[in-house]
Amino acid sequence: MTRGSDQPPVRVRREELTATGHSLRPGGQSNSIREVGLNGRVYVFKEYSEQVLPEINAEALVAMLRWRRGLEPGPRAELDLRCTWPISVVEDADGLCGVLIRPAGAEMYEVTRKGARSPRHMNVLTQTQKRALRHSGETWEPPVKLAALGRVLDTTLWLHHQGWIVGDLQTRNVLMDAGRVPRVLLIDCDACVPVDGDPALPPMDPEHWKVTDEPAFSRETDLAKFALMVVRCLQESIEIRRPDPDVLRRFLTTPTVDLIQATAAGRPPAGAERQWRLLAGTWPRLVTPDRMYVQVDGVVRSRWTPGSVAGEPAGAGGVAATATRSGGEAPVGRAPVPPTVGPSPGWSVGFTRPMSPAGRPVRPDPTSAASPSAVPAQRRVASVDPTPTPSRVPPAGPGRRPWIRYVSLLLSITFALAFLAWLFR
Repeated sequence: MTRGSDQPPVRVRREELTATGHSLRPGGQSNSIREVGLNGRVYVFKEYSEQVLPEINAEALVAMLRWRRGLEPGPRAELDLRCTWPISVVEDADGLCGVLIRPAGAEMYEVTRKGARSPRHMNVLTQTQKRALRHSGETWEPPVKLAALGRVLDTTLWLHHQGWIVGDLQTRNVLMDAGRVPRVLLIDCDACVPVDGDPALPPMDPEHWKVTDEPAFSRETDLAKFALMVVRCLQESIEIRRPDPDVLRRFLTTPTVDLIQATAAGRPPAGAERQWRLLAGTWPRLVTPDRMYVQVDGVVRSRWTPGSVAGEPAGAGGVAATATRSGGEAPVGRAPVPPTVGPSPGWSVGFTRPMSPAGRPVRPDPTSAASPSAVPAQRRVASVDPTPTPSRVPPAGPGRRPWIRYVSLLLSITFALAFLAWLFR
């Protein structure tokens, strides 16, 4: 089967769908999420739970589908690159039961240490390095986190411009690939709300993502949730609610930290949207083909050393001495940086996991390890624990092995003893 067409029928009967056997973990408003076949193509069928069905506005849901179909080909293609927008409603004998959406690409999936294949949710950016290594072997440097967050922000502002509020914006509802500047994909878009219309689904937030006591979604709640995403990704905890300015200032300037704090608290300053728009264009550019940067006070772009610990103060290994001084900032724009420029085959600078020539993470072979001298210095990635263990001690020299030294030493001692025995016989 091929991937789903962008124009299946608006209404599909459930009995027309054929199961493919691959299921995903359902969310709060669904009973199941699984791949299905329709007319020789593969889609994802999101089946709503019995608790949510009575509260769904079927007319508003159909209006979402028709809005997408009414877009010009260019904007519709851009929407599909940014979001998994619902494309058909599924009905059974009792009426509406779910929606069809286009499946995410294979690059949006990861393979865990246990061998399971699952979508790579943006939750991975909130993990500590130690936990990330246990989970999938991928760790993410702060500049790469900011680049991915910049793309989420750009999609959020793009939807605002199109007349939509994201609503249920959180790390769990964003997928990302393993690119040098990760491409992101917004999911659960049936929760989006038209600025001047009724929502298709009742506004619902997980408790730890609520930013206000008001049940309605708005542009302001979108930006408040995004600010909370930044805090949780950089402070590496999904449960944190209070920004820590000292931690954030290791990667961001004080004005940006102030903007994040005020927006997360529901008190955005005047001109906040313009500031966010500038950051949406700036953050993806913190990662270049061979270097990574952060923005700190007095420095437009301060070089970041891969493998540094997020808790280190600036200048203690986290931020390199070389920097671009104020006044040399490159122009910024809204367009995301294309993820086509990657590292040399075999290595990723954005995170510490080896990469295949195709750019996909691969598991290292425990029986062999490349000498660090074989990796260019600017692309070398530091380990979480820089102290070498016996299993990671590099060879003594080109083509040498440790046991050769011991054999050579033993032979030398043997010949010396034999010579002394002959001399004093």
